[in-house]
Amino acid sequence: MPAKNQDTPQNYLPIPPEHILPGTRAGFEIYLKQGQRFVLYAKDNDQLTEEHRSRLGAMGARKVYISAGKEKEHAEYVQKHLARILNDESIPVDVRSETWSNSASRLAEDVYEANLPATVLRKRVQRIRQLIEMSRRFFDTPEALKELARFIDCGQQAYNHGIGTMVYALCVMQTFDPDQATMTDMCIGSMLHDIGKATLPATLSEKDPETMTPEEFTAYMTHPVMGVRAGSAIPLMPEAIHCVLFHHERMDGKGYPSGATEGEIPLTARVTATCNTYDGLTRDQPWRERLTPFEALKRMRDDTGAHDPDVFKRLVQVLSDSGLA
Repeated sequence: MPAKNQDTPQNYLPIPPEHILPGTRAGFEIYLKQGQRFVLYAKDNDQLTEEHRSRLGAMGARKVYISAGKEKEHAEYVQKHLARILNDESIPVDVRSETWSNSASRLAEDVYEANLPATVLRKRVQRIRQLIEMSRRFFDTPEALKELARFIDCGQQAYNHGIGTMVYALCVMQTFDPDQATMTDMCIGSMLHDIGKATLPATLSEKDPETMTPEEFTAYMTHPVMGVRAGSAIPLMPEAIHCVLFHHERMDGKGYPSGATEGEIPLTARVTATCNTYDGLTRDQPWRERLTPFEALKRMRDDTGAHDPDVFKRLVQVLSDSGLA
């Protein structure tokens, strides 16, 4: 007879039943909710089996529960088995997308933490590299971007924007059929492109650039260079450095920090710059509400000289193919 727990619902967190992976030990207890009661379904050291999963399917269980105090253990379990979850086509794409987004958010938030020792930063970026490498096959799934978009457009922190920019950049870059190393390094650079903002006062990094004083904007324009400086402790590969340094450059040479022009901006940086703009426009900001995809793309199209026309066209096609624009 399953053990019953009298604790209140606030002491439990829902997780997808698809996170029960046969052949593993979770390291946390798994509960079912029956009315207002929580019933122990599997102990923390139980060997999980296919029967555990199939029984939940037969019951129509859409959620199982863990103790709120075991959130860290669950996150570590998912991270350890993330490739298996992402590549399991029997798991619905929306579940895999939410799982990926939650894992990416934790990793990105850790990396964007200010004043990290170099050894810690290197380890955290290595985890992001592993995430990207294990995600490539999942991103080939036709519905992946549409489902991911429901999760990645939330949050106003720099790391939230980094994840969104990386996802769009990955999908656009795939249309160029790059090698794995180039793709991975570009994704790392795209995710970390705003890491230099950690050196800015919060009041400045959260302010509308169009309303900044000349002195404020001069300080704000240093964040790509400061990002490269932060990246030197990792160290980042050239493709990643290009994404961090050039993500505010324009094709017409009117960007910053160096005023680089079309022929001086590498493709990976042009992709990152375009996707940085799109994600920023379609994300709520402290100073304005998000634009719709149509409004964002129109504004970008009308900003003559800002973006590589071919990259912009490919972004539009990627969004259209995913039903997002």
